[in-house]
Amino acid sequence: MESVVEQADGLSLLSVTEVAGLLGVSEEAVRAAVRDGRLPAYRIGPGPKARIRIESSSLAGYLRDSQAARVERR
Repeated sequence: MESVVEQADGLSLLSVTEVAGLLGVSEEAVRAAVRDGRLPAYRIGPGPKARIRIESSSLAGYLRDSQAARVERR
């Protein structure tokens, strides 16, 4: 898979497609996590056509929180 990582002010930004591929989930699942505030993201551009980018460190935090929640539920 070709990387679509963007560098902006030293940030590694991932596309929704790339995050979905890394997590093995649908793009809609990633968008839902962003929409619900569970996964912090940047919106680039105006309105509904804005591109969504997720900082790699935010993705790492999301994964840590998700794993911790799974352990607590057991």
